[in-house]
Amino acid sequence: MIKFDTEPPDGFYATLKQRGEKHLAAAPKTAQNFLFGKAIFLVMAYFFCFYQVIFATNLWFWYALMGFFTVPLILNIGHEAVHNAFSKNVRLNLFCAQVFNLVGASGHIWRERHVKSHHVLPNIYGHDSDIAQNKLARIAPATPHIPAHRFQHFYMPGLYLIYTLNWLVYRDFKDARQFFAGQKDAPQQWAALIFTKIFYFGYALFLPIFVRPESWPIVFLGFVLMQFVLSATTFLVLVSAHVGEDAVFPEPDFEGKIHHSWAAHQLITTTDFATKNWLVTHLFGGFNHHAVHHLFPQVSHVHYPGLTKIVKQTASEFGLPYHCFSSIWEAVFSHFRFLKKNAAAPIFDEI
Repeated sequence: MIKFDTEPPDGFYATLKQRGEKHLAAAPKTAQNFLFGKAIFLVMAYFFCFYQVIFATNLWFWYALMGFFTVPLILNIGHEAVHNAFSKNVRLNLFCAQVFNLVGASGHIWRERHVKSHHVLPNIYGHDSDIAQNKLARIAPATPHIPAHRFQHFYMPGLYLIYTLNWLVYRDFKDARQFFAGQKDAPQQWAALIFTKIFYFGYALFLPIFVRPESWPIVFLGFVLMQFVLSATTFLVLVSAHVGEDAVFPEPDFEGKIHHSWAAHQLITTTDFATKNWLVTHLFGGFNHHAVHHLFPQVSHVHYPGLTKIVKQTASEFGLPYHCFSSIWEAVFSHFRFLKKNAAAPIFDEI
């Protein structure tokens, strides 16, 4: 079991929470209405693209746009909901979390991976599921090196393009064997997972195949293009927050202790990007204000810009780091430099 150092009562996190709560108390009440309005727009945009996939002439264009809008849909609604940040209404959060199931993924499994693994112990090898997704990717330095890793900065862009396809047809089932094992409702969970897959592939792939005038290979390639766009957009967001070239992967000592506080750990292992870009913030559900998200996971992203200023100021006062890329592209290029740096085998492996 991993243990962090305990902060004093007047430490960084206590001070930050006090300032954050004061900021939120003074926040305009219209912020939540803006979130609801944006959610309605994104749902409408997604289904408008799907309608065009069924009836419009330019099939591939609308498939690609449908793939792009899937990411804001997940991040602004589903991601907020699994953190209970979309609404104060628990039932509404549970309903909105079904957005994952709408696009073919298991919301239940993603909650287990994201909330109970990644958010608790980010960038800790063996505990953070997000840094151990594929044996072909060497993310944490503690990951066993294989010969293929020498070329990962060349082949990983190709693997990133099939990220969501791997998620939909393989990873969910692999994780289900772990998360459903021993649960009394495992049969119901498996049934729900299988229904999710049938429902998604039924409306997103097979329905267009049956109703479109084009031959099925053309429609199938359009669906694959949608997954490529969806994967590439997901990649832009996910790799920018924790795995840049200066990423830190703290390792516990032999007693399982990490020698800094949990709040400090969030700052040490997390990087913001493009925080001054309004479009990036609202398109990707505040993922670019990632330090705030890890420190205030149950707060909606509509409050992140103001809270980020407080995090930055408070971290400086307590001598803690705050990392931020000026743009999303700077973060992406830093990630590929990171892959290249981790491509080489550790010295002790070469002796």
